[in-house]
Amino acid sequence: MTPRHDDLIFLCGPLRSGTTLTRLLLQQHPQVSTRGESDYYFDDCADALRRGSDTPEDRARFAYGLRHARIPQHQGVRPVEPAPLREMIDALLRQERPAEGRFLLTLHRHADLAATLFPEAAFVRLRRDPRDVAISAMKMGWAGNPYYGVDVWRRSERDWHAAEPLMRGPKVELGFEEMTADPRVELGRVLEAIGLPFDEAVLAPPADSTYSAPTAGRNQAWRGALSEREAREVDWRARDVPDDGRYERRPEAPSAVRRAALLAEDKARRQAFGIGRYGLPLYAAEKATRWLNLPGREAVRRRVHAVDTTHLK
Repeated sequence: MTPRHDDLIFLCGPLRSGTTLTRLLLQQHPQVSTRGESDYYFDDCADALRRGSDTPEDRARFAYGLRHARIPQHQGVRPVEPAPLREMIDALLRQERPAEGRFLLTLHRHADLAATLFPEAAFVRLRRDPRDVAISAMKMGWAGNPYYGVDVWRRSERDWHAAEPLMRGPKVELGFEEMTADPRVELGRVLEAIGLPFDEAVLAPPADSTYSAPTAGRNQAWRGALSEREAREVDWRARDVPDDGRYERRPEAPSAVRRAALLAEDKARRQAFGIGRYGLPLYAAEKATRWLNLPGREAVRRRVHAVDTTHLK
């Protein structure tokens, strides 16, 4: 008999959409525990799972990623030996989920895989204005302009829409803008939907966190940061995500010349950000060892992870 996983809660939302703050609030509930970001459950096996492959090479790649990626290392995940992919994912769950209560996993991508493997779980969709997400992604150095910054939103949203038909457990949507404006009402609504009683503890993050209680001050920051053309171009790039009418869209397609300029700008600014953060020697070493699979790749990766850790909020 296949075990049920209705104790699981998947919090799904784009990077830079407020998932960390929302997770910190929900984990304050006495019946909820979490280990943090959980994309590593699927990152290095996603392609194999989607194409229905489960070869020894797929398993070794997944095991390698779990052993060397920054987040599982930072969270103290014990290495999982190569085995059928589903068994490896279940092994991660066994070492992380609590003996009692609900276990919260935060995904910025792969909601479709979570719904495929764990359809009985509860799913919470966190939504945020894609233009605000695009600006925040730029500040992280993941994109050189808002046109490409919105890609993290597009990927997460596409995975969510693919996941919805597969879900058999509770499902609820949470707008970042509404949650920060009225956290008591919105978090209470989420807790009720996933079968948990309201608890005052969820209104503030842990005392040792660098995050503060939610406020609405960060909503629609894009209005003072993007030009009219930039906002319209972001809307155009997000056109492949179904429009549910939540955010007003006024898409405008950039010309071929403009698209070429945006691509060049994106590459140049991302490179400048990387050199500024890691220094030219480490930045170049990371690119060379990764692209050419040179000896010393893991040592370089550890140095990069050490720098990244210093920038975590």
